[in-house]
This record gives sequence, structure tokens and C-alpha cells, in this order.
Amino acid sequence: MEQHESIQAEHRNGNFFIKIFGDFNRKKAQSLEQTIRNGFLGKGHVFINTEKLGRIFSEGRDYFRCRAADCDLPEKTMYMIGQKGFEIVPKGARVIIPPEKKKKGCCGGCKNGSGCCNGSGCCKKGGN
Repeated sequence: MEQHESIQAEHRNGNFFIKIFGDFNRKKAQSLEQTIRNGFLGKGHVFINTEKLGRIFSEGRDYFRCRAADCDLPEKTMYMIGQKGFEIVPKGARVIIPPEKKKKGCCGGCKNGSGCCNGSGCCKKGGN
């Protein structure tokens, strides 16, 4: 996995996966562009996980959108993952909102809502 400036990238199953962390400013946008440029192999999809982004600054958003449009980045095969993707997505790319993860803890099958399971597995059929 390649990592620099709060960006992690790796190839899996013919696709290019990128995670970005922290605030999305111009410097982060430049790093993201460079990561895509250096890592995208010209086939498959680019998935950019935005779930760990902090603040999104207009200069970062505008720079990334402009560079994607002008510099032949693969917008048609680019997918932003997470709500913050809507704020930085370039024209032609798409946003994926993953379903919410189920909370761990009681499955609701405990008697009187006692919350006894806590990972113990007691809520299996016939449990308390």
C-alpha cells in the first residue's frame, strides 16, 4: 500500500482504491491528483474513500474538480465513497453512500431487553 500526506492507495481486483484523511485543501487535492495519475493503470475503477475527510476547503475542491476536467483524470470510472464525496466529486464521477453499519451489542433477543449478549452469543436460538 502506497501512503503519503494522509493518502493511502492500493490496487485490488483490478481497481485502484484510495483513502484520504484530514482536511481537503489545495495541497491534499494536489496529492490526490498525483496519486491517481501515478497509480491508475488505465483500466478498472478508481474508488476514493472520503469518510475520514475533515473540513473541505474551496481551494482544494475547486483545484481537484478543475484538474479532473482539464487533465484527463478518469472521471467516468471514478467513484467517491462517503457523504463528503458530494462536496469534491468532479463532473462525470459518481458518489457511493455505503449502508450504515449495524451497531454491535444486544441483538434484541434477550429477555426483558437485559442486553445480556454483549458479544457472548447468548441471543442465539433458545438463549436468554
